[in-house]
Amino acid sequence: MSLVFTALFSLQSNAQVCGCAPGKTSYTITGFQTISSVVSSPSYVFNSCFVLAPYATLFIDVYAVFDNCNFWEGQGSVITVGNYAEFSGGQNTVGACGQDAQGIHLLPYSILQANNLVFNAGYFWLNTAVTAAQGSQVLANGNFSIYDTDLGIQCNNCSLLNLSGTYMTYPAIGILCTGRPSIAITNSIINANSYALSCIYSTSGATPFFQAWNSTFSSGTGNAYSGFATIKLQNPSSTPLSLFGNAFVKNCTINMQASRKGVELWNLNGFQVDGNDININQNVAMTGIYPAGVYLNNCPNTTSKTTILHLLVMLPTTFQEG
Repeated sequence: MSLVFTALFSLQSNAQVCGCAPGKTSYTITGFQTISSVVSSPSYVFNSCFVLAPYATLFIDVYAVFDNCNFWEGQGSVITVGNYAEFSGGQNTVGACGQDAQGIHLLPYSILQANNLVFNAGYFWLNTAVTAAQGSQVLANGNFSIYDTDLGIQCNNCSLLNLSGTYMTYPAIGILCTGRPSIAITNSIINANSYALSCIYSTSGATPFFQAWNSTFSSGTGNAYSGFATIKLQNPSSTPLSLFGNAFVKNCTINMQASRKGVELWNLNGFQVDGNDININQNVAMTGIYPAGVYLNNCPNTTSKTTILHLLVMLPTTFQEG
């Protein structure tokens, strides 16, 4: 009797979590469907719910604004932005109701405006909340929250990440970038199990800018011996890369809960790491491990004026190589 009750409760719960709430206009997406073919007025979609069948694609092919909408992704399904998608007004949510749900993918030169967008759990974790292709932009100004994903934002040579009011809770990596994206992060909280932010710059391309201001970055609970940093910006060329304008990490809190380094910079010129509080957790203050609050390798004209709060041992503020 109890087994039957449990099974029925599970089915009912699944329907409630992955189905559409009463009072919302509901759409089921199968195969490949464009937003312009699904709704009559894609320029403003209000109080609607989209359920994506396994391996379905909802393609945002026109300028579309979503207000108080829910999206449930089945196994392997994805929301693809090929134009401009804005999530604002009432809270919009994206959740996974099948394994390997893909979140939102931005095609080259498309734009995601995430002013009120929350990625949360259905019954599975999302693979990646946002994957941004070459030349695309991710903009947020308000409630942009990412829960229960393997990776928060993956920027594959996207052009711009401009995040304000962004919150992430412990994906494996918060933000992972390649190429030469311009990055601005303000008033945000990025918690990750390893890197909160990792960017490996290309050796050629447009000159990007980088600004992190008044935000919290945490390294989570990963293996302290793995050598990762809470924030790592790396230029693989031995010729230091000069970023556009004033590049800095300022007035931020860096929680080294399991990382070897707080802010790690390689081959960058003219960077400022000023006025931050860096907290070194006891998990990394172990015999044979020498964590550094700020680690610089071949970074000329770079300043570091950072307050470090050591929980167990006193360590140098900055470690400079090169």
